[in-house]
Amino acid sequence: MSGSDIYAGNSAGSLKIVKRSVKKEVSSNQSIDNNLGQLLNNEGFSTVFESAHDPMMVIDNKCKIIAINGRLAEISGFDKEEFIGKYLKMLSGVLTRRSTALVISNYLQHMAGIAVPPYEIELVKKDGGIITFEISAKPLQQDGMIYGELGIFRDITERKLANNEILQKSRD
Repeated sequence: MSGSDIYAGNSAGSLKIVKRSVKKEVSSNQSIDNNLGQLLNNEGFSTVFESAHDPMMVIDNKCKIIAINGRLAEISGFDKEEFIGKYLKMLSGVLTRRSTALVISNYLQHMAGIAVPPYEIELVKKDGGIITFEISAKPLQQDGMIYGELGIFRDITERKLANNEILQKSRD
């Protein structure tokens, strides 16, 4: 036992040594924050992120939105500040219930290292309108460690409406 070991009681009331894991976890979280900070402050990334025609979002490894581009704010009618700092589960007023569950489920799969194909969600705009997006999301990783996720949103609302119209006409 070293002087830097941390002691914690277990359910039986006896002492258990927790070896420097707290320090390691804090260091790991700082590394993740550094990676995300470096990514967002990278001039090339920020230029592409902000000038992209498609809405984009960056989520950290704690399920918290840390950045959205101007296009997502513009299309949704919400200010960036209404997204940034919020956890995905807090989007239930912005996404339909099914979409919220799907986004969280797919995010958790990415964090576990499981590939997720593009998927569709519905976003409720500030004015109450519905937009259908296809999301292509990829984990952000460095040295084998996943530290977040980048989501690109393709507005497919008109395509969905056209497909539904064609289906309706084919039934008539």
